[in-house]
Amino acid sequence: MKRVFLIYLLMAGFCLAGPNKVLDLVLSGDFSSSDPWTEGAEFTIAAGVVNWLGAGTDTTLAQSTILLVDGNTYEVYVTVTNTDFAASDTYMGIQLGGGTAFQLMENQTFDVTTPLYLVCGSSPSSGLEFTAVNGTAGDDMTLDDIAVIVEQFKPSSNVDSVYVSGNIRVPAGTDVAVNGTFDADTDWTKTNGTPSGWSIGSGVATCDGNQSVDSDIVATAAPLTDKKTYLLTYTITRSAGTLTPVVGTALGTARSTSDTFSEILTTNGTALTFRADSAFVGTLDDVMAFELTTGPIDEYLHDIGTDFSGAPGAIAGDGFGIYNGERVYISVGTHADGIGGVDVNYYVRQRVGNNSWYVTATNPLTQDIPLNARWLSQGGSTLVDDYPVAGVISTGIATVTNGPTDHTIASSSPALETDGTAGRVFLNGAFDTANDIRETQWALVSIFKPLPDNDNTDRLISFETSDGVGYYWSQTATNTFNATWTGTTAVDLDFTASENNVHSLMNVSDIAANDSWFTVDGQLADSQTDAATLDAVDTVKFVLGSRADTGADFYNGVYAGQYQLDLTSVVTVDTAWITGLAQAINSAGTEATAIANAIFNYDNNIAGFYWPLNELDFGDASDYYLLARDITDNTEQTSSFYGLVSPAGVTGTSIGGGGYRGRINDGGRYQGTYRPRYN
Repeated sequence: MKRVFLIYLLMAGFCLAGPNKVLDLVLSGDFSSSDPWTEGAEFTIAAGVVNWLGAGTDTTLAQSTILLVDGNTYEVYVTVTNTDFAASDTYMGIQLGGGTAFQLMENQTFDVTTPLYLVCGSSPSSGLEFTAVNGTAGDDMTLDDIAVIVEQFKPSSNVDSVYVSGNIRVPAGTDVAVNGTFDADTDWTKTNGTPSGWSIGSGVATCDGNQSVDSDIVATAAPLTDKKTYLLTYTITRSAGTLTPVVGTALGTARSTSDTFSEILTTNGTALTFRADSAFVGTLDDVMAFELTTGPIDEYLHDIGTDFSGAPGAIAGDGFGIYNGERVYISVGTHADGIGGVDVNYYVRQRVGNNSWYVTATNPLTQDIPLNARWLSQGGSTLVDDYPVAGVISTGIATVTNGPTDHTIASSSPALETDGTAGRVFLNGAFDTANDIRETQWALVSIFKPLPDNDNTDRLISFETSDGVGYYWSQTATNTFNATWTGTTAVDLDFTASENNVHSLMNVSDIAANDSWFTVDGQLADSQTDAATLDAVDTVKFVLGSRADTGADFYNGVYAGQYQLDLTSVVTVDTAWITGLAQAINSAGTEATAIANAIFNYDNNIAGFYWPLNELDFGDASDYYLLARDITDNTEQTSSFYGLVSPAGVTGTSIGGGGYRGRINDGGRYQGTYRPRYN
């Protein structure tokens, strides 16, 4: 599991560094299983990877089971190998929730150390999608180690941040074209043509039009790297014909006017060539070639530890974290500076005098006018590339968005309350885990408090793929609780809830024997022996407060903890053992971790995981995510097990005893605090 280390600047002159909790939302990102991936016709999952072999149609690899939040920013990781595209405009689009796609080109080699920052679009249920675009038969790409990371931020009240994302690139080093100014008749080879038509002199390469066929001028020592992307710039004067740049064997744009040109080309070979057609008459000069690398996609923290009052162009009121009257944000990591130097921090800031916003590699303390790669604001949050000096060029379009939002609730509010209608709690468990135990012995436990005004067939907990397909607990109009499996009648728990009291509810199932037991508040309430066959658990998503598929049949309740227990290693599962477990749970109180400890202490053969929705000891969740914990040792499950709370209709509230640490709030301490250009 990759750990991300961030430095939060807490006050002037001081900083605090530490590991940042991360959470991987993707299931089977290593392709050890094809579940729950949906493979388009040209994708094949085998041998621990997924391979795309083009057949001439656009096709998609998707995972829709991950839980995303509209507008939130996520780190996306993928290892890319074995790329071979026939056309330069072919790419693999990567998007979250139908948002803006990152275009993964042939030359771009990503691995688990290189994050992409993607913003979830307006369709979170679409999940993660890889879509091949402009593919042709025989195109090839292999993907592995896919992850979508949520960072569990806990920013202090005086720290905020923004994200820079987009398909942006900068030169990875210096110009690799040798003698691109043609100062001497060296380093270039004139080939083809009868005669070739090319000569070098007076600081230019000249084609006199005497060639009878296409005629090349080629860098003698091939300066390029195969399958890499380059920014190529050059100046031509032309009186007839066309001149075309060629990288390896990949053709650039045929030029038929006099001008200075820049274009981005992906190589298919290592040679750098300019090809004159049989009619070209003109000159070539100022050839430069820069290998491109991913630009400064990163989180940018408010640089509150730096005093900008003495920076060039500073105005009255500038100081710590403020320059030209606006906040300065500094990248968490370092990135290529665009001029072949050492990697540097980038900044999001205003430029003095023109009130324009920039992403730039230039520190305001040293120079106001950015001389390195940069992106200039052009309305809204979009920043476009800007060319400050010849040869120092950034490319692509960047977007600046709000950073993490703190959704912490007060420590006196120890549980989650959902109104069911707008607010639901999604708890996601690993697909493989559910499948491993679904045909054996397992248990579901919920600690909850009923609230008034619940109607008939309200879903206390839904574990369904569609209405009635799977398992659910519900409460009737008379407050009677029942449990239902697909294909069975409801099992009446014969229990009338006392409003505003905390209850423990457990279902134990022995699938092989078709036996089920139901307990309420430590007592056996009902059981089924030799029951009809219970359908297998075919979903990994608990939903608290409403149905899993549509959100209908809502339930207004308060939840303190949810548990999924694996009982396959338990020696004997019978009425006595189940009653003892129910009593241990009911005697443990309302704190989720204490209940987990009671479960494991009762029988250390019990495995599984749980979500502490009112924990005391483990801090606060952010970005609406809840981490699950292992029953055996309370360790956080930072991959595949997580929860998500809908942003409206879910609040923190008291449940039994109080004093526990709250987890989630639909409020946003930092929401909307950025200036409109960042919103």
